[in-house]
Amino acid sequence: MELLEYLSNDRKYYRDVLLRMTYNTNAIEGNTLSIVETYDVLFNLSKSKMKLDPREVIEVINHKNSFNYLIKEIKINNLLSHELIIGMNRLINDHIIYIDGYRVSRIGVMGSKEVFPYPNELNELMGDLIEKYNDLFKDNVKMSDLAKFHIEFEKIHPFPDGNGRTGRLLLNFILLKNKLPPLVVSVDDKKKYIGYIRNEDVEGLSAMISENIQIEETRLLDFVEMKKEIEGITVKSENVRNKILLENERAY
Repeated sequence: MELLEYLSNDRKYYRDVLLRMTYNTNAIEGNTLSIVETYDVLFNLSKSKMKLDPREVIEVINHKNSFNYLIKEIKINNLLSHELIIGMNRLINDHIIYIDGYRVSRIGVMGSKEVFPYPNELNELMGDLIEKYNDLFKDNVKMSDLAKFHIEFEKIHPFPDGNGRTGRLLLNFILLKNKLPPLVVSVDDKKKYIGYIRNEDVEGLSAMISENIQIEETRLLDFVEMKKEIEGITVKSENVRNKILLENERAY
């Protein structure tokens, strides 16, 4: 089974992944919409948008567009690039802040004493990051390298906003292009997840990624089996219907 093709073409699994990923990644960043409200915005927007905080609605829509962009890019592009990363963050921030490249000012993160690189260092730092990990991810993906990449990206913090959401989407770009199940970091694991990044705990983060991927693989197989079962029932129903029609024709 081609995983990316299945994700692209199976409406139920696509919606399931998109919903869980959008809800959790936004909730990690402070979005207060429930998973039910997130579902309504993703798939039923006209019924819900007037009741909810406009920025939070935009964040949900932006993540959906970014996820679709990710799937499209995997099909035409096998490598990380400045254009891919900036394009993803631009969609994450659409109608919130204008993104024309990497940040041009110093930033801080609320509640953290983290010191991030100066703007004039970003092109070189990001270029080195892209080159290093494109090479490491060329043949197969080690979870430790994936964790290192994510930690290094978040430590560079190349954008004025949306770095966490962009970073988690980039993890999925790498996983899916290497035919591995997508990663959903649960908001329930937020404290642990942020702690791994802040403490540069590669072992802890790689273990979390591995565990979540294994859980997702089981979930994916459940969807595949469910689809086979539904298709089997449909075929049986059609056969029964054709048999009845044939018997009726003979009766006349």
